Amino acid sequence: MQRIPEKNNFYNNVAEAEIFIENCRNNWALKYFENNFIKYILKKYKKFKNVSVLDLGCGPGYITIALAKARPDWKITAVDYSQYMIEFAIKSAEISKVNIKFINSKAEDVNLESNQFDLIISHYSFSEFEDAKKVLINIVNSVKNKAYFEMVDVLRPKSRLYMNIITKLSSFFYGEKFNQQYIDSLKGAYSLEELKNHFNFCKLNKAEFKFSLPSRISSNIYIYIKIIK
Repeated sequence: MQRIPEKNNFYNNVAEAEIFIENCRNNWALKYFENNFIKYILKKYKKFKNVSVLDLGCGPGYITIALAKARPDWKITAVDYSQYMIEFAIKSAEISKVNIKFINSKAEDVNLESNQFDLIISHYSFSEFEDAKKVLINIVNSVKNKAYFEMVDVLRPKSRLYMNIITKLSSFFYGEKFNQQYIDSLKGAYSLEELKNHFNFCKLNKAEFKFSLPSRISSNIYIYIKIIK
């Protein structure tokens, strides 16, 4: 299937943003994936102290805020293209009394200082980036000489048949309102081959691409990279 990128202003549509936020807050499947990612990051990087972390595509900030609450010693920056999402995240961070720097910008265009971050995370947002190579170049430029990149996202189905199967399954997990957003994300996602090509282009050829059994069913992929300049 050919990639169909999501519209740039998708989550700047208030109605769409509210559907996404509501599902992040209440949908058991989304909460499960979010909590798993939070636990994974906190466990894997528990020995990291006073480090700088970048959350690319933070959305409403649930993961960002959870990390900030658990690790107040981490200096966290969060980026999202949706102004509505960023405003919601800022209010939530104020309520939670955590210190996070939020930036309203496309991941491709965000102005980041070089040699700044020790860890970069991206949770189900990479598929929404219009220019993956440009985002990866930003990542390489903004990290320190030794850094880590952790991302989880969906892969674009290879066939319409597989797409139809996933669509029927996802309607059960995500409900009617959010399911269309999930389908649009699948259509806009990169294939495994495309991701590998983008990572190799940016000389990130040591990326580890991992699946688990549930991920194979839901078309999810976990990517880990240790970046050494």
